Amino acid sequence: MVLNSDLERLDALEEQMAVLAHFSAYLLTRPGPAQAMKVALGEMERRLMLGPARVYAGQGHRPFKLTAAYGLSPEMQRWAQKVDPGQGFTGLAASRGKMVVMPVDRLPDRGRGTTLAGFGIKAVCALPLFLDGELVGVLNVATRRRVGFTPEEQNFLQVLAGPIAATVAAVELKERLKQKADELQEAADHLEARVRQEAGDLAEELGEVRQAARRLQENMRMVISSARSDAIAKFTSVIAHRLRNPLMAIGGFAHRLVDILDQEGRARSYARAIAEQVDDLEVMLNEVFKLQRQKDLDYSEVDPNQVLQQAYHKAVLQCGQPRREPIWQLADDLPCLLTDQGLLVSAVAELIQNAIEATDGKGTLWLKSCYNSAGEVNLMVGDDGPGIPAHERERVFDPLYTTKSLGTGLGLSVCREVLELLGGSLRLQDREGGGTLAIVSIPLRPRVKEEHAHQDR
Repeated sequence: MVLNSDLERLDALEEQMAVLAHFSAYLLTRPGPAQAMKVALGEMERRLMLGPARVYAGQGHRPFKLTAAYGLSPEMQRWAQKVDPGQGFTGLAASRGKMVVMPVDRLPDRGRGTTLAGFGIKAVCALPLFLDGELVGVLNVATRRRVGFTPEEQNFLQVLAGPIAATVAAVELKERLKQKADELQEAADHLEARVRQEAGDLAEELGEVRQAARRLQENMRMVISSARSDAIAKFTSVIAHRLRNPLMAIGGFAHRLVDILDQEGRARSYARAIAEQVDDLEVMLNEVFKLQRQKDLDYSEVDPNQVLQQAYHKAVLQCGQPRREPIWQLADDLPCLLTDQGLLVSAVAELIQNAIEATDGKGTLWLKSCYNSAGEVNLMVGDDGPGIPAHERERVFDPLYTTKSLGTGLGLSVCREVLELLGGSLRLQDREGGGTLAIVSIPLRPRVKEEHAHQDR
């Protein structure tokens, strides 16, 4: 049963990667970024049954204009040409600055909700597109499969948002450059006519102006090519971080199945094939980088000690069981935290995995929970590894900085951002007796909770 589940997840990942692969391929073709977005939207509906979909470009207080679309009926096409900031479902996502998912019967515009329902659409999702912290557009996706979007579908849309945002920016840049080129060409034509009228002996200088115009066009093509490369680099970095952990889990289960199935046969052959393919994908993904994931927080009451235990098991699943059992020092009088359990477990698991790797799985780990003087809960991960020099303790949180031969340099950076998103903090210090001590401080009630709840109303 586990094998079938993992195969189904692997199939879903392959379909998602196929959508991104088609997107990547079309970015480098003659039609360019605009056609690439349309191809991606079409592949998304064909492979993942997410559609119809559309992409808007815009920023500030100007209306968002339709840049790419797939699967829209003529009626949808008419009222989908532009979106005013803050207006309607798409404008709501832009003003909130985060993903909004809504059944069609709850859309602010009842008329459009009825129209969408008439085409069999059950739910819509709008996702703001950010590039370097600046809003550049909105991605709007519908589904006919169910009333809502699964977490896997939402995660994929978050992944797709990065390259789509970069591509929208590239399209806008291309249009601005074309406008400038047209203006320059018009000026060149005017100058040519004037030169011919005033003096025939200026023909040689006119040729130099034409040569300069050709150089300008060549520079414009180089800028557009660079923008496409940036788009590819951004979405490959997102893919690496999104797929790395699930692939490691799939590979771990596949290797265990190979060990469990003693006799050679079809089942063991399938398990070995999965393990080998996942190993290849992990090697490839270790060479690329990831981007920060954004998601809606799912608050619940969480036992801090249970978080440490779940994080330890998750880290072991990803990097292997250490030789020595960790030393547990769990306070028994801690109240529950109101936080996002999944994000907190993942962040602490990243710290535990780093501690295991720092000792090559041969050292000792200390896992401790307690109160701190600020009335928060501390979750501490200590190791007896080589430690981190004082001058590098802040640098390790910089994106792309790593001391590992196969590291991405994004684990601790994303870990700190996740904890800050939960209202907490992360700091590193020397452990008494040698090694490193990572201290996660989490408030009993998140300081961002009130603002988050206000935005959702």
